[in-house]
Amino acid sequence: MLKPGGRMGIVLPEGMFNTPNAEYVREFVEGRAFLRAVISLPQETFISSKASVKSSILFLQKFSQNEQNEFNSIVEKHTKELKQKHKETQDKLESIINYRKPKGEKSAKYTAKDKARAKKELKELESNIKKQAFKRTKIDFDYPIFMAEPEFVGITSTGEMGENAKNELIDSYEVHKDENGKVLEKSLKQKGILSYFREFLSEQNLAWGDTHKKIGGSDE
Repeated sequence: MLKPGGRMGIVLPEGMFNTPNAEYVREFVEGRAFLRAVISLPQETFISSKASVKSSILFLQKFSQNEQNEFNSIVEKHTKELKQKHKETQDKLESIINYRKPKGEKSAKYTAKDKARAKKELKELESNIKKQAFKRTKIDFDYPIFMAEPEFVGITSTGEMGENAKNELIDSYEVHKDENGKVLEKSLKQKGILSYFREFLSEQNLAWGDTHKKIGGSDE
């Protein structure tokens, strides 16, 4: 189990980031951890392993207890506001659902179909309130996310790795050797995504460890 402030990197199919069927997974994760980075991998990354689904690397950092409390508090605030906004509709649906024909009344005011329809509409309303509250919370609980889309990640579509496989994830260097093959000088040729991610963390004052910057700008 990931501890507060704990970090995790996981490779996921990109459908997990945008398909409706995976919405509950996204809400579960986003309600418990910061999305620190999303690195979209090239299509051919896992082709040599017979996997053709496009994937991304997701880096997470679990909320501290204070951050979790803050997130939950914002969700609760928006849920309360939305429930108040739809109170009249909710009360009406509940009155239909709970209706019982009084003794002596010739015909029922609401039929079984009316009650079933009201239950369905109430369930949809409650689900919509939950989704809207979560969306509003994400806007209030805003934070930067590092994103990158490298073209080469150190493996070819045939599974070749090593020096002949370009890798934009790490720094690349230009090496100068003497006639005997001894390295005389090593200079940076191109920064890799890892270096850019480290710069991002430094610029945002985010510790990639057990502590991190509090939302809103002040340090815990």
